[in-house]
Parts: sequence; structure tokens; C-alpha cells
Amino acid sequence: MIMIRQFEQISLNAWPALQTIFYDGWILRFANGVTRRANSIIPLFESNLDIGEKIATCEDIYREHNLPAMYKMTVSVSPLNLDRMFDIVVMAEFRNKGFGRMIVESLLDWGRRYRATTAYLQVFANNLPALSLYRKMGFHEKYKYWYREKKQ
Repeated sequence: MIMIRQFEQISLNAWPALQTIFYDGWILRFANGVTRRANSIIPLFESNLDIGEKIATCEDIYREHNLPAMYKMTVSVSPLNLDRMFDIVVMAEFRNKGFGRMIVESLLDWGRRYRATTAYLQVFANNLPALSLYRKMGFHEKYKYWYREKKQ
């Protein structure tokens, strides 16, 4: 649990929201609806409030911002001392030519130069080519996360 919190805190700082509210151990993030990551409720720490009241309050706050109540959910654990990489994309016409591997290797080399000892990736579960490449490079799934959206 401690490792997930550290990993999530690194991710939060790497992808900042325009506004963040800390509410009884939960982190509410707002970025005008641009991405799920920056517009979600993250139940990262324990809370003391009644869960039903807390969920209702969070949903009210998101409704006031004209956003759906989106919860980022996590399970399991992840490693410490992380280097981070986001939005590695190879244009379709250049795929399967080794560019993805070159990009990741270059980022890993950069991280090593700055004394990073671990790297992590966040990958969509349906991105099979990326998952295959990352597996070949020694990456393994550590934990999954998903979003739950309250439909209005």
C-alpha cells in the first residue's frame, strides 16, 4: 500500500491538474475535463468520514465543476525510486521499425544518467504492440488501475 501511494504521488506530480482539493484523504483533481487522470477522484489515503456521505460530497463537487464523478482505482503494489515516461507514441506509418524501442532505450539511458534505479510505464491494456515491446524489454505488470464514472 505504501508503494502504491508513492507511485501515485509521483504520477500526480508528473501530470498536474489545474486545481486539486484534498478531502479527507482523497484527492480531487480538476482540469476542465481534458483527461481522466487530471479530472478524477483518487482515494489514495484512509478517510474518517462516512463513505456514503463522502461519495455524495465528491459527486456534488464534480457536478458543480460540470464534470462526471470519475474515480481512479488501484490494486496491488509497485516499485520505489521510479523514473517516469508518459505518452510515448510512434506514428502508425513508422511502427514496427524499431523506433519505439529506440525511444524507450533513450529515456532509460537518460534516467540512468540522472541516477534513476527503476522505471515504470502506464500502458492501456488494449495496446498489445506496446505491451509486447515492453515485455521484451523486461517490464512486467505491477498493478492495474481503472476509472469508475458516475453517469449523470
